Amino acid sequence: MPRVRGHEVAGVLKEVERINRDIPQIQLTPIIDTSDYIKRSITSVGSTLFYGGLLAVLVLLLFLRNVTSTAIIASSIPISVIATFTLIYFGGFTLNLMTLGGLALGVGMLVDNAIVVLENIFRLRESGETESAALKGTEEVTPAISASTLTTLAVFIPLVFMRGMSGVMFKQFAYVVGLSLVCALAVALTLVPMLSARMLRVGGSGHGEIPTSKTRRVLQSGGRMFAGGRREPGHPGSQHPLLHTGPLRETCAAGCER
Repeated sequence: MPRVRGHEVAGVLKEVERINRDIPQIQLTPIIDTSDYIKRSITSVGSTLFYGGLLAVLVLLLFLRNVTSTAIIASSIPISVIATFTLIYFGGFTLNLMTLGGLALGVGMLVDNAIVVLENIFRLRESGETESAALKGTEEVTPAISASTLTTLAVFIPLVFMRGMSGVMFKQFAYVVGLSLVCALAVALTLVPMLSARMLRVGGSGHGEIPTSKTRRVLQSGGRMFAGGRREPGHPGSQHPLLHTGPLRETCAAGCER
């Protein structure tokens, strides 16, 4: 069954009106027109996508309390969405409830990788590194965020192989979610380190500077959470393998010292 696009439906309705006007002896009346409902639904999903992204940015600003770092992380949302639209166009998909719904679902996940990258870069900048902090910080977390993104993509792989009408709908949904997450990963590994190197400052309270005391308290609280509070060297909890790997080991150590 061929797909009928929204602008084609509008063209048919205009043609019906033209025929009724040119041939008064014939009166054509559309019996069923679901295009209005579809257009309202798509508009509603688009609004949900916009407000969801706005709320994600506000939550980031609430916790980070810094406009520059929030802007760096939030930049991944519009860039990933625009890149996904480009791939939708070349992939032959349409803007429908499933594709826009996939974007609305994934808009909150688009900032996850950027948050991890920025936090690790900030940690290195706080420890004294300057020029190499962006590059080194990104390299340290690249395997972790890549694995996390691939794990999320694996959840949507079965939807690609669905058949029938459900397969037609959910296949586009799975593709859009996957494409948006891949674009967000690319932004987190390229644009976020570049903006962090140019704009991010550590210490003080000036423009673009993150107050170190607040961030340190957040990291130390996370360290105590993972370490289970204050542990002695011989305590079984201190032997957990995750507590002896890279940045998590240093974070947990900082939290246990308090």
